[in-house]
Amino acid sequence: MMTEQEPLTKRTVSPRKIAVAGVLLVTAILLAMVFAPERDVYARWESPDGRHMVSVYRLQKIFAMPGQGSDAPGMVLLTNRDGIVLNRRRIDMVQLASEPVWGPETVRMKLLFEWRLD
Repeated sequence: MMTEQEPLTKRTVSPRKIAVAGVLLVTAILLAMVFAPERDVYARWESPDGRHMVSVYRLQKIFAMPGQGSDAPGMVLLTNRDGIVLNRRRIDMVQLASEPVWGPETVRMKLLFEWRLD
């Protein structure tokens, strides 16, 4: 005598659970981006007279492989002694930054910029 076999049941995840998991994942990623430091100081040089400073900041990357820290994009800022930003420039990799050359009225960094010290 043949008996009917019960159909195999598949375990399915409800669309609601998938939606909740997606919302939690997006929320976790956004919170990590908000509370992570936006930029890290890579290098900083003060002018000989102490009136200006050139700072290089490493901008946050969402994902980086080990050893890619110097490949990070960055921002170079020229500030006065009060911390007011006089000039800025985005750079593709912070390792492009080198020690600036200070003149009486300008500051320059090889291959990146030449700015007036106003």
